[in-house]
Amino acid sequence: MVDRGFVAEADVKKPRHAGTARVEGNLHWPEETDSYTPPPDTGRGIWFARDTTAMARALGTEPVLIVARNASENDPFLSPLPVDTTSIPNDHLQYAITWFSLALVWLGMTAGLLWRIRRQKD
Repeated sequence: MVDRGFVAEADVKKPRHAGTARVEGNLHWPEETDSYTPPPDTGRGIWFARDTTAMARALGTEPVLIVARNASENDPFLSPLPVDTTSIPNDHLQYAITWFSLALVWLGMTAGLLWRIRRQKD
């Protein structure tokens, strides 16, 4: 299966390229459905999430999905929705500072607790 992108509802009836095409994209396997995802409208061919297992069962294919990265020049009505990592922040330094700071606070609180326990015994 190939996820070529999003088609606006106004453009659904417009002709699509049906021949051979070269596709560049990502192999996609995680399930994106959860309890909040509505069931697909198989009569109209509308899927609300990339549920590869259910889509493959309905279409009679293998449960493998390629998500197209680039728009096809043959289909001007398609808007690809690629899977990429550009929106994931790389804040490892901030995470390290946060966790080591929390560890220092925990160490200080533990030392304070032990000091109070020893003081009460005396």
